[in-house]
Amino acid sequence: MNSLPWCLPLSAVTSADRPLVGGKAVGLAQLIQAGLPVPDGLVITTHAMAALQDKAQTSQVRTELQIQLARLNASAYAVRSSAPHEDGVTHSYAGHYASYLNVSAQEVEVAVRRCWASLNSVQAAYAGQHLSMAVVVQALAPSEASGVAFSQVTAGDRAAVGIEAVYGLGEALVSGLLRPQRFTFDLVDLSLLHQELTPQAIMLCAPAQKGPCQLLYGDTVTVLGREMMVVRQERVHGTLAVRLPDDLSQQACLPGTAQMALVRAALQAEAHFGHPVDLEWVWTGTELLFVQARPITQNVAWPVSPHHAPQDTGRKFGLAAAPGLARGRAVQLQAHDTGETVEEGDIMVAYQTFPKWFFAMRRAGGVVTETGGLLSHAAIVARELGVPCIVGVPDAGAAWPTGTLLTVDGTNGSVSPEEIVTGSGPSPALPTAAPALQSGYSLAALWQLRLQGQGASSVLPPLALPAPGVALSPDEQAWWHALNVEGDHAPHAR
Repeated sequence: MNSLPWCLPLSAVTSADRPLVGGKAVGLAQLIQAGLPVPDGLVITTHAMAALQDKAQTSQVRTELQIQLARLNASAYAVRSSAPHEDGVTHSYAGHYASYLNVSAQEVEVAVRRCWASLNSVQAAYAGQHLSMAVVVQALAPSEASGVAFSQVTAGDRAAVGIEAVYGLGEALVSGLLRPQRFTFDLVDLSLLHQELTPQAIMLCAPAQKGPCQLLYGDTVTVLGREMMVVRQERVHGTLAVRLPDDLSQQACLPGTAQMALVRAALQAEAHFGHPVDLEWVWTGTELLFVQARPITQNVAWPVSPHHAPQDTGRKFGLAAAPGLARGRAVQLQAHDTGETVEEGDIMVAYQTFPKWFFAMRRAGGVVTETGGLLSHAAIVARELGVPCIVGVPDAGAAWPTGTLLTVDGTNGSVSPEEIVTGSGPSPALPTAAPALQSGYSLAALWQLRLQGQGASSVLPPLALPAPGVALSPDEQAWWHALNVEGDHAPHAR
């Protein structure tokens, strides 16, 4: 007689279930207990994964999954890994395992098996350990904007709440495909300290209808009540990259009232969890939903003003994503590369990083990307590994070909080619990292008082804007190449 469940509703999960349901499911269950809105869902347990060796049990798991999906009755699902060792206090394993979006009910079982198969991609990192994985299945929330909020960062001499946001699905942010918009709020009085409205030229979205017919570049779909041009369709589950009109791309993708509601929710989550939290969120246009919560494993030194360097120095600046100083040989990586060319102490330079480069990041002396944000998977993993990392460095790929000697300062966000590196002898000492996260949580009571009696803010309706053009800009051409890992050919840039 089976004594362990194959599937559990997220609302039935407790912290004690972590070996059975994994870190992601436990985090979502705690959000529900904290009173924060979470898309309805279930978790397929590690016990179900173990049952794959038995045909009779596999049939039982499939039957139970179909019952649970009938209960959810969603038009599309998000299917994501939830291993017991994921989303821990010291290591998040952010982006290591597979996630699938816009999955139909008929495709859920295949997506679950692909999540389980992704466990093998990092098996060598845990020699001698027995690994297992649960899988979270949730109704896919319609996303006008998505992103990540850190309930505690260090912004200069202040403690702050840090938010990064993009239009559409959050995969564009966490994968490092886009440089997100950033919002910084004072932790004590909740005032807006800084915002950086980085233009969002494209967005990822999930079309309402899927089928065997592939959309082509230049086709149009309705997104945010607008006709937008398709840049690329992702083959596995039909998510689309579409081009945003210029006027829309330069506006804040998250309304001010929703920003404040998100800040309050982040503090409410921290007060419930008892430690600073990393929240992934979705803005549907009418409400905020939360799709992940985990501990912040390393503090973030959150810049509130950009660096500017003289144009004749050769030095470039980006966002200082992981502190430290490194000097080494640049190795350019493209999407199709395996990362094996990165040797100990090399400086990885890429448009964005991919999970398959985890071992290359472990060997690297530093990481430099053209795009991405402070809360992307690459930045989080670099901080956990102690590897200096700078994201959002303009034209990094063209500026420093493989073999260029670079100095990377992950504290001030600068990358310097060899010809402007001065001095000789031993490398300078590593700069001091961001201050440690507060461990006493003396502000928790204050936050709870602030939250009492404050309901959801009113929301702003979407603006009616003119239709977009159809030509690719140079930036969009670069995005195409980053997205196009399967060999399609983009149209010519204008």
